[in-house]
Amino acid sequence: MTTMELGTIDARTIDPEALTRAYDAYQHDAFDGYFPDSEGVGMLAANFVNAAVSAIAAHVGDGEATAFVNEDTAAQDVDTMRSSLKADSFRTPLLSIAHATVKSWLATQFKDASDPLRAAIDAYADDVFAAAPRDEREASLNAAQYIQEGPELAAIVNEISETNMEHLSGKDMQSGAFLVYDGAKYGTATDDPDMVLFE
Repeated sequence: MTTMELGTIDARTIDPEALTRAYDAYQHDAFDGYFPDSEGVGMLAANFVNAAVSAIAAHVGDGEATAFVNEDTAAQDVDTMRSSLKADSFRTPLLSIAHATVKSWLATQFKDASDPLRAAIDAYADDVFAAAPRDEREASLNAAQYIQEGPELAAIVNEISETNMEHLSGKDMQSGAFLVYDGAKYGTATDDPDMVLFE
């Protein structure tokens, strides 16, 4: 990670538990029926929110106008979070799904894209949810998008190979599915011929 400028964040205004509850509520509403999932991806994302906000709070001085987390400290934070969350035990596409849900929540929770707390959580998310080093086979499945149940999803299900479909949701029926794809090469999931659908 690079050095992070945290901006005007007062540690007294940061509540990891409250923000984790806010994430949990968003996850339930936005992906109704999908989480909790069979692989613990939803729990991974919620635990990340708690860990990231706690780390940020620990680095921000009360009332300080500007605070920095230097490159080495930020990298140590990421290593600590990846270890405590057991991130390397997750397949890369599952990390991509968790990453997508956190980024989606951030956009809803913090309307201002320049909000320093949002930017800091987002920066941690990019590194904590990076591909597991051991997962070379699925390393390119680095982005995810959620599609709600409807004609578009039905068309994808009808066209996609069964070998590119997996079951992840903890329920038999849900309101949508995640499409995981190579975000470095393709703008959308449906452009990637190797896209995997997690229903």
